[in-house]
Amino acid sequence: TVFSADLAGDGSIAAWRSEASLPAARSKLAAVSHGGWLYALGGDNGVVGQAAVYRAPMGVDGRLGAWAAATSMPAARNSHAAAVSGGRVYVAGGLGAGVEEEVWSAALTGAAVGAWQTQTPLPVPVFRHPLTASGGALLVVGGHDGNAAVAHVRSAPLGAGGDVGAWVELGAVPLVRFGHGAVAEAGNLFLFGGADDSTATADTFRTALRGTEYLLESAQDAGFGVAYGSSGGQGG
Repeated sequence: TVFSADLAGDGSIAAWRSEASLPAARSKLAAVSHGGWLYALGGDNGVVGQAAVYRAPMGVDGRLGAWAAATSMPAARNSHAAAVSGGRVYVAGGLGAGVEEEVWSAALTGAAVGAWQTQTPLPVPVFRHPLTASGGALLVVGGHDGNAAVAHVRSAPLGAGGDVGAWVELGAVPLVRFGHGAVAEAGNLFLFGGADDSTATADTFRTALRGTEYLLESAQDAGFGVAYGSSGGQGG
């Protein structure tokens, strides 16, 4: 099942509505949008991981058209992450035969997903991690390496042709996290939710992408900003 909702300028979310269902059941998949199209990549069908990629057009009213198959990924993946930059989709990590470090990319041109290309792999395989694109670079934050949740923040530059450069470690978030979300917006990277190795959390973290200071904002039912702390790092 696919749902959508309109977003108002004040940040409120309208009533959710059903959209065209995926061609097959999927969990632990990744999804991205680009150029008026929505793409669903890989996932698990409840039995085994999948490599299939589906795409659907988004109308001017935001409603989804019919889903159809696009170029499959090179191998099955679930619990992976995907991001879009410069008209290309990037897929990193996830679960395949084991915990994987591969990074792939493909050009997105409307209904077509181009041939997948192998890129510079992650330094350490991870799954259930977020991948974001900002400022001409990819960012991978936290995740699980198969033994424990991790807190590493890693970045790789994107070349003019979309190739992924060498990954470097930028530091770490204050606490280990996997299964969390991340959004890059207005020069900041926000992380929210997820779990450590034992407990689900409601924490929200923020860091300025131009520097190395991490802020912690505890999230409770009453709203954000109940508690606040800083790592005391230096901005750059």
